[in-house]
Amino acid sequence: MAGNDNNIELKKRNLIRLLKLNLKTFSCLKLWDYNTNLEEFRNNLEAYDIETLEELAVVLYKCWVYKAAVVPLEQIVQILDDVLSERCDKLDKNHIWTEENVKGMIKISELFVSSFEKANDYAESIKEELALKKNCTEFLMGYEIEIKLTPYIKGYEDTKRKGDFCFMNVLCEPINKIHDDILSGETTAYFDRSTNWIDKKFCDENNEILACFKNVYISYAIHELLDTSIWSFQDIININKICAEVKVKHQSFIGEYYENTNK
Repeated sequence: MAGNDNNIELKKRNLIRLLKLNLKTFSCLKLWDYNTNLEEFRNNLEAYDIETLEELAVVLYKCWVYKAAVVPLEQIVQILDDVLSERCDKLDKNHIWTEENVKGMIKISELFVSSFEKANDYAESIKEELALKKNCTEFLMGYEIEIKLTPYIKGYEDTKRKGDFCFMNVLCEPINKIHDDILSGETTAYFDRSTNWIDKKFCDENNEILACFKNVYISYAIHELLDTSIWSFQDIININKICAEVKVKHQSFIGEYYENTNK
């Protein structure tokens, strides 16, 4: 038993050194004892302020990146989602829709639509080129095109240059690959202006759309980000650029069975 206790203490000291933890954050986190205190930890999240929640999120993120946790990495993802959701709830509960914030949300909504439109136009041009070349090689006969958007928040580049992690890394480079899941694909919903994706998060307690959003178009991408319960209103308003990727994957089935079925 004593040997196990010594091992736990060693892991605690290594975490503090590796992750540059302050004792306050570490005492909140209790990473070394999650197997028995996970529910207790979740119940205590409500008591933490925004600053502490963001510190905890960064620590969890570092644990995952450095594989430094003393619990399974899938638990780190689960716990991090809980921390981010609590932070998002706290921020949105106190969010005030000033004229500036409304304009900011409209601007980012349009930025998502225009980004996906540009990426889709490029994807269509690739399809046209491949249609002309499809008889050149079997690898051009089968292909998939995927469009992916990745939003970045103000100040993200500055922290990248410093070489350290901050809370913006947690949102912009999520360990659960949430951008791959929700902001990618070929769906026209991302640039379809005929459908307004405004939802209950823009409504009052009577489920009526807030007056400041009565005639406002909210894009599908905004709806998807808010639906994660990780990105708060203010996080989305603080987006200052979007990376649009167009990926083409070529494939060919080789072998007697496939050769016969393709005739």
